[in-house]
Amino acid sequence: MGRNCIGESSEQNICVEVACSTWQEWGEWSTCSAKCNFGISTRRRLCHGIFCPGKRVEVTSCHAGRCAMWSTWQEWSECSVTCDSGIKQRYRNCIGDNCIGSAEDMQYCETGVSCPQWTKWTAWSRCSHDCGIGERIRYRECSTAGESADSCKGQKSVRF
Repeated sequence: MGRNCIGESSEQNICVEVACSTWQEWGEWSTCSAKCNFGISTRRRLCHGIFCPGKRVEVTSCHAGRCAMWSTWQEWSECSVTCDSGIKQRYRNCIGDNCIGSAEDMQYCETGVSCPQWTKWTAWSRCSHDCGIGERIRYRECSTAGESADSCKGQKSVRF
């Protein structure tokens, strides 16, 4: 073809097209969607132009640490009293932070034993003197369920 052709074998021309589309730098990763265990985190970027190839959003898994959980309950304590009704308690520990619920559990307990109680006072005795100053006395008993009579608080007799 042509050795003898006159002119250029190619031509060039200046053209102006729309600016090339480019991605902005990726933004920061979002905080993990879960407060504990596994969740997702995302980051975004903007396209400058009409069309940018690739993704606008990236998603990744994240681990926000172990969820807080309760240990098993400890054994119940002894009843708080040795007679009548009292309270017993048990405890558990939070493994991690911010466990929901209480670390302490309380329950009423019955000992099955009645507390010692004073009986009603007896009537006053006769005065120890027929005239002048004398004294009268009255008594009461400590009603117990197998405990010593010293278990009741207060005086057994009153002199007046």
